[in-house]
Amino acid sequence: SFMQCQSLSQGATIAWTFIAENRTLEIAFSGSLPSASGWVGWGYNPSRAGMDGASALIAFSNASGSHLMLYSLTGSRQAILRNSTTDVTVLAQAVEIQGTTARFTALLRLTSPSSNIFHIWNRGSQVNGDAPQAHALDQASTSSAGSLDLATGAASSAGIPRLHLRNAHGILNAIGWGILLPIGAMSARYLRSFEWADPTWFYLHVACQTLGYILGVVGWAIGLRLGSDSVGVRYNTHRNIGITMFVFGTLQVFAIVLRPNKTHSYRTFWNAYHHGIGYATIALAIANIFKGFDILDPAKGWKNAYIGIIIALGVVALILEAVTWAIYFQRR
Repeated sequence: SFMQCQSLSQGATIAWTFIAENRTLEIAFSGSLPSASGWVGWGYNPSRAGMDGASALIAFSNASGSHLMLYSLTGSRQAILRNSTTDVTVLAQAVEIQGTTARFTALLRLTSPSSNIFHIWNRGSQVNGDAPQAHALDQASTSSAGSLDLATGAASSAGIPRLHLRNAHGILNAIGWGILLPIGAMSARYLRSFEWADPTWFYLHVACQTLGYILGVVGWAIGLRLGSDSVGVRYNTHRNIGITMFVFGTLQVFAIVLRPNKTHSYRTFWNAYHHGIGYATIALAIANIFKGFDILDPAKGWKNAYIGIIIALGVVALILEAVTWAIYFQRR
């Protein structure tokens, strides 16, 4: 029997007995594997919330039987996990896996002088040899962490990273970079062909681009915060595209300030620069938004809604493209 127990997310449970005098912790953990070839694990971090620096016991089965191995985590999704020594001493252990249900017990000697620890738990669908592969990035998988007082049983959640910031990052960037910027570009390209729209098209263009840039920069800044809070977790392509978009968007702001008048000899070069950077920013934004969908893994409705908006904007652009060319040839 154990002195404390707690139900965790992902259908996992943990029970434990902690003896402060000799710093030993006896645990019993149970969890559900996503597949028969998957893994489930529990980890302990003496100094911080999150994977980086944690020691984890991970259970899985293969042709040779059921296994429970100790791993030192770095937090990087690119790192290959290998069975290794950590600052936790395993005095005894046992594991049982039946179907997709795993149960294991372990007697550990901890190095931390405090009874307050950070712990993590998770599961994945694949193990290559003895190397567990990365877990999913859905809400349950990225928030399976918390703090635990081993002596009293007091617990608190500590999602990694915070869900509301992730949602704000995605929504602001999708609206700012991915919707308002394309609408602003369309207003400049197509509405100027209609005499009744002059100078309304210009004010609409500036308004959409300005608001889109502001929302996008706020979303970008939240992304930087999420990156700094998620120690060891890297999405380099998504991050680098985001930085490039910010640079291009900022260049567009300066381009408006430095715009030469229509009769200036540099106006042709300015137009080419402004259009090129603008279209490049929009293309990068749409690509990065879909990259973000893959990372955040929200409900399919969000991705489908954005796809619908992009398709609608594309159809409108095709229609207006045909109309503006017709007006051009008519005026000739």
